Amino acid sequence: MNEQKLRQSLCDTGRVLVGKGLVARTWGNLSVRLDDHSFLITPSGRSYEGLTPAEIVRVSLEDLSYSGDIKPSSEKNLHQVIYKKFSDVGGIIHTHQPYASVLASSRKELPASHSGFGLLAGKAVPCAGYALPTTKSLAQSVEDVIGKFDTFAVFLANHGAVFWGESLDAALKIAEELEVVCLTYILEAYRVLSDNIHGDLDSLTEYYIKTRRKG
Repeated sequence: MNEQKLRQSLCDTGRVLVGKGLVARTWGNLSVRLDDHSFLITPSGRSYEGLTPAEIVRVSLEDLSYSGDIKPSSEKNLHQVIYKKFSDVGGIIHTHQPYASVLASSRKELPASHSGFGLLAGKAVPCAGYALPTTKSLAQSVEDVIGKFDTFAVFLANHGAVFWGESLDAALKIAEELEVVCLTYILEAYRVLSDNIHGDLDSLTEYYIKTRRKG
């Protein structure tokens, strides 16, 4: 696929993410590998609905330099470490999608036994240690964990999640799949908790508040 088509694919996928409720406003970011030396990434602070191929930014994989007046996503460091770690990765998506973000806020991995039905089947989803968004520390936190797990997704503690695959389409499928899996996992956890304390949602909320205070 040539560069113009890759730029268009980022715009199209961004709108798909909005339509599916996986990103909102200008949050999140996505990229594709262009060649061995660079990648294309969505710009900083621009909405997906009106995004054009000309606004996509080409970034050096080596030093994150870029040309032009449009700034690349501030999470470019995050994308860089994944591309450098996995030479076969062709696309990356970072979202704050609701159910994955709930698990990210718990700072626990999703066990392999619960991980999925498609590309994630049998693969655990780890949680990278907390770091402030857009920082090199966040990228380092992800780099520290991705070499220890055979996976295509990582939770970002108190933040969201990042997904990658051989193409942007593959990364999108993983983002969609994980959201379904996370919802199922949350509902199962709710059922178990509800069975254990024999309560409705109000009782569970009260129980949660009390246990948090004790903690």
